[in-house]
Amino acid sequence: MAFFMSPSEQAPRRSNGAGLGLDTFDNSSGLRPPPYPFFALEFDTYQTKQYNDSAASHIGIDLNSLVSARSLPTNLASSHPDLYLYNNYTFMVWIEYDAPSSLMHIWMTNSTSRPIEPIFQLQFDLATLFPDDDSLYVGFSATNPDPRTEGVQANVIYSWNFSSVDLSGSTLDRNETDSPAIFKPSKPRPKSKPRPKTLVLALIHVVTVGVLASLLCWFFCRMHRGRRETPVEKRPPTTPLCVVSNIYK
Repeated sequence: MAFFMSPSEQAPRRSNGAGLGLDTFDNSSGLRPPPYPFFALEFDTYQTKQYNDSAASHIGIDLNSLVSARSLPTNLASSHPDLYLYNNYTFMVWIEYDAPSSLMHIWMTNSTSRPIEPIFQLQFDLATLFPDDDSLYVGFSATNPDPRTEGVQANVIYSWNFSSVDLSGSTLDRNETDSPAIFKPSKPRPKSKPRPKTLVLALIHVVTVGVLASLLCWFFCRMHRGRRETPVEKRPPTTPLCVVSNIYK
């Protein structure tokens, strides 16, 4: 499963299984360029060699490719066994992105308190991903391979919240549970000097992207082939927050 931002809500052809509904995947030819740009935070439970996945259970930041710009293994032998995606936990995730510095921080936990240390810190100008897009879809994407042969993985999103503010002072708030948020960024106020056309991601004061998924697996699909783990006591549902920035020109 992945949290994503993209100018298209349509899944590319042949994007099932390892493609996460975001990128075309073909086992015979390996990687293909995505048909449209995307940013994604993936919660993957299958190690795909073509994508250089760090482990079967891993979290990654994807920028126009499922070959992650940053990847964190979360298997039991890793430095983050508490984020092992095969366990029946309820996870919370926060994403913070500061547009002026192009700096992104991501936190994740299986409890309810935000950790002190982020799992990711990445400096990247997200405006370069969407230079010509006036509207973006924000939501979640998940896929399975053939359920007749590999079973089905269920991803449960208890709740998520989307909030944004642009530099012109207009605030946008979204609460979505069953479909992607669609927003049309407002234009910035005119400047005395002409400025190059740029796309800016501006984040509100406290940006929390809470993502959360309890990976309840009857059979482990694409992301869990052939292995079962000892059940872990399920934590009570929480109310994670999902907040991401508005994008405008």
